This record gives sequence, structure tokens and C-alpha cells, in this order.
Amino acid sequence: MTLEEAQERILEMQEQIDNLTTERDSLSQENETLRNDSENLRTLNQKYFNKLIAQDIENDDKGTEGDEPVPTCEEFATTLEI
Repeated sequence: MTLEEAQERILEMQEQIDNLTTERDSLSQENETLRNDSENLRTLNQKYFNKLIAQDIENDDKGTEGDEPVPTCEEFATTLEI
């Protein structure tokens, strides 16, 4: 390999390193964004779950549980009119 070929190869490899570094940084940032979104959704899910539990406890205290059976998703879907 001549000196010119080696220099050309070094430039190609440096360009590849630059491209991979840019891609890595982009993916790291996207990963961080997705991690934050996931944490926000987890927090929101927990908030709604807590509200549901509080509502269920409130219904138990009123004695309304068992008054009306809760339909399954499939049963509810059959009642929808499109």
C-alpha cells in the first residue's frame, strides 16, 4: 500500500467514524426522549390507577358493588351502534 492509498483510507475511515458518531449521538438523544416519554406515561398511568382505586373504594363504601355487573369489553362492544 502506498502512502497516498493509506492517507485515502485514513480519510475514509475518519469520515465513517464521524458518521457513526453523529448517528450514535442522534440515537442517544432519541433514546433519552423515549425514556422521558415512558416515564411521563408511567406517572400518568399510576395517577389514573390511583383514581380508579379510590373510586372503587368509594363505591365499596357506598355498597354499590354488585348492584350492576360490569360488562366485558366484548359485551360492551356488542352494544355499540355504528
